[in-house]
Amino acid sequence: MVVSKNIMNIIFDKKLYKYPFFTINKMVLKKVEVIGIFIILNLCFLSILSATVCTDIPAITNKSIIPGDSIRGRVILSLTGFNLPDGTVLPATIYERDSTSSNTIRVLSATVDANGNANVIWVVTQADLDKTPNDYEQFYFTTGGFTSGYLKLIDLTRVYWEDAEGTPLGEGTSKPNFTVSTSTTTNIFMLSRDPRIPEGTNVTFEIWEDDAWPYSDNYIKTVYATFTGGKATGVWSVDTAFVDTKTGDYDDFYFKAITSSLEKTSNDLKLIKHISDPDCEEEEVSVCEQYDTEEECEFDDCSVTSFGDICIEEITRVISTNPYCYYYRNCFCGWNSTTNECRPFSEEKLNDACQGTIEQPITLGFCNIVQSGDMGTCEDDGFLSYSWTATWDWKSNVYNSAEEVPGTPEERTPVYDVGKWHYPSILKTSCVSGGPKMIACPTSVALSGFGILQLVVALIIIALIYSAVFLFRKKAKKKNNKKIRRK
Repeated sequence: MVVSKNIMNIIFDKKLYKYPFFTINKMVLKKVEVIGIFIILNLCFLSILSATVCTDIPAITNKSIIPGDSIRGRVILSLTGFNLPDGTVLPATIYERDSTSSNTIRVLSATVDANGNANVIWVVTQADLDKTPNDYEQFYFTTGGFTSGYLKLIDLTRVYWEDAEGTPLGEGTSKPNFTVSTSTTTNIFMLSRDPRIPEGTNVTFEIWEDDAWPYSDNYIKTVYATFTGGKATGVWSVDTAFVDTKTGDYDDFYFKAITSSLEKTSNDLKLIKHISDPDCEEEEVSVCEQYDTEEECEFDDCSVTSFGDICIEEITRVISTNPYCYYYRNCFCGWNSTTNECRPFSEEKLNDACQGTIEQPITLGFCNIVQSGDMGTCEDDGFLSYSWTATWDWKSNVYNSAEEVPGTPEERTPVYDVGKWHYPSILKTSCVSGGPKMIACPTSVALSGFGILQLVVALIIIALIYSAVFLFRKKAKKKNNKKIRRK
């Protein structure tokens, strides 16, 4: 069957025009609609098949799916208003829109009924999603030159990279690259989500670096985790010295999330090495605000995360059901991309070894610290006067009800704040404004009073000392010569 052979009869200006369905001129359609002879087409996505046309139930703009599941992976493509014979078959081509082009996903066949309507079931598969890696924001379909609205798909089973703040990383995200330090390890998080996988199921994260044919991919290492609440989190502490022994190419890292019944592959992630070689004394860096670049700030090249003892890393609580797991105060410098400046933060965070192995959230919240007032300069007396304002941000530790808050009853009593429920944070009570606090400058800066003038004076003094020594020795030599002559 060739759809392009279907002919539509359109009466216009008392003449009968025969148009191949896929070549109807839109200007003609506009005129025909005015005289009411042609029924306006309507294309939409539906979530269920209980209605026959788009207008019977609201069309959907987003849907959570499990790829390959005949029920939970199903989307309905609805076509209405086609003035075509009963039984006419139309192709419906599904796309995913990108910024510059669209990815073709697949072509389905829709059969028009006696009312000019058609519904076709699309069971979304992993193969469909793989054609548009990690970009599921704008699916649409076309038929006969007409286009549906957009549909966002939420993959409940996807595997992907994240940074410490929960921001997705890698190909198909807003952060395709991630910078790692060469002087210390840098944590990257690997997530696997699947509501079908039972609680406590073990998952293996195999990390690889993709090489182009004919070379084989490079195996890097394996990380283990456990599913909790339909999610498993693996932590890769990137040691560049170790990675260098496995590959010299940092362009395309990916991981495989493997369970006894399932294997899925993540998107690619490019890593960029940050080589730390700071001159902290020369640059006068004592607090986060004095870093000039994002990389220096994020990696804290001068190790000022204590903010002059304002934020001291310490354990805040131990999980009683697992003594190897605990929350601690983590202090770090973070870059504000809006103001392009470095600022200090502290968070209450679960230790790396337990992330993804227990039900508790990884981060309970951030204390945002903003320096206020004039710090002065190191040239004054070798100290900075630091005052600050502090505000609390629950970050992803937000739930709609107390029942949704994870953890055992022994470990938490849900907290209600800012209209939502939260796993309680001990750090929040100490997130308060304060100051002034005297912070010592780097050693060479604290001695910055020794300038050019002082150097000249010192040289003069040294010259005078050498002159005095020379004259003393000269006089002593004359005396010795006189004694020798007398003898």
